[in-house]
Amino acid sequence: MGKLLPFNQARVIRRLCVTLSLLIQCEISVLRLAELELELIEVLCEWEQYFPFFTQTINFHLVLRLSLQISRCGPCPFFWMYALERECGRLVDGIHSMKVPEESLVQEYLLRELMEHRHVADPHYSNPLFRREGAANDALLPLYQSCKMISADVLG
Repeated sequence: MGKLLPFNQARVIRRLCVTLSLLIQCEISVLRLAELELELIEVLCEWEQYFPFFTQTINFHLVLRLSLQISRCGPCPFFWMYALERECGRLVDGIHSMKVPEESLVQEYLLRELMEHRHVADPHYSNPLFRREGAANDALLPLYQSCKMISADVLG
């Protein structure tokens, strides 16, 4: 980064990254949290000096409140909603038909679960679209056909 940006801008970005990485650890003491809050305030003040005003978005205000949230709720990995938001995003991406969104969402979810179970059960299974059908038949079948075959086996 030192070659792409002026020295002071690169230094501010490095300090911000280091401070944030220390702030979002799983274990943090109250004293260390107070020190990092002061460090973060300094870094963001420097940011205002060396970067244009339009780069100072609402996210900087949220970062300033991060230490307060950590003191109220505990370390970041325990209250962040990223994992839930990511799963909701995957579910929404699985809706392929607006006529029957619930059905397509359930089918996508079951297909993903089946792929995960196949991957865990067979370490050689690596392609999400196709799988090898037994040693006797070397043809590659689409995964949805194998889903139908498995559901027929399970349902009897």
